[in-house]
Amino acid sequence: MVQARSRTEARALSVSFEKPHSLQALLAVLLIAISPLFFVGGPDWASTPLIKASWDLGHILFFALFTLSYQLLRGVGGARQAIGVSIAVLILGMMIEALQSFIGREVSWADVMGNLTGAWLVMAWRQSTRCTTTGRRVVIWLCRGISLLLLVAYLLPVISQAHQQTRLAIQFPLLTDFADPASIRNWTGDVKLAHNFGPRAAPGMAIMLDTGRYSGAFLNRLHGDWSAYRQLNLSLFNPDATTVSLTLRINDLQHDRGSNAYNDRFNQTITLQPGWNRYEIQLEDVASAPSSRLMDMTRIRRLGLFTSKVQVPRTVFLTDLRLDGRKPGG
Repeated sequence: MVQARSRTEARALSVSFEKPHSLQALLAVLLIAISPLFFVGGPDWASTPLIKASWDLGHILFFALFTLSYQLLRGVGGARQAIGVSIAVLILGMMIEALQSFIGREVSWADVMGNLTGAWLVMAWRQSTRCTTTGRRVVIWLCRGISLLLLVAYLLPVISQAHQQTRLAIQFPLLTDFADPASIRNWTGDVKLAHNFGPRAAPGMAIMLDTGRYSGAFLNRLHGDWSAYRQLNLSLFNPDATTVSLTLRINDLQHDRGSNAYNDRFNQTITLQPGWNRYEIQLEDVASAPSSRLMDMTRIRRLGLFTSKVQVPRTVFLTDLRLDGRKPGG
């Protein structure tokens, strides 16, 4: 009976030692697999804001795993360990940023702070509050609260971008909803929301055109799968007594990541008569616009309305921008 009990205890002790070692090995493999991503891969300038914001969370994940691996090896320590690990993570993070600067990546102090956030989360939440003084428990919970606040600060941009992406998908095939004040954030250029213009009471966007080489508005965030539709419809209002010509530009993700050649995208001149103007653009013409390929209508990336070197500053109003003519089964 004593021998059987001894064997049982020995097996339990063996399992208790094997589990941390197995976890350490798994963490080591994960850290080795993830570490090259500091220098290769990742989002580029053409990636969506959601992908960019999500990618930044990788710093928190890596150094959380790094700290967990260290604690499994050395045990959960107190203030001395927290200071030592923080200094090590800070130095390692700065070294990573310095190396990234040599390969064309931007140095980011937000990434360095993300590294520390990952380490602090693990150290704070693995500290035990049992069998300790009230003052020590207060310090531990204070550290936990600070680490959570830092994590929330990094999660909020991801949540915001995901919300924007979801809203774009819900309003599709409407490409931009000018009744929503947040829609203006998806545009670049000298633009603003407008309501009091023309004889119709409809919300829209004022596009201020100056005398520069290229002046206009660019929709840089949109729902990119246009493959199920036949037309792009847009309505504009010209408040002046003379015409003004705009170039409508549409391109896909491949164009953004390529040489941005003029003949690799859709370009069409539209002439705005005084008053209201409505245009219907056939999407098959958009798809066939690149000279040496078909545009990927599932990954439309950017739409622009601009002019070049107008003689005097002008203002036009965009009131509607949507896809129409849904294909059967689309």
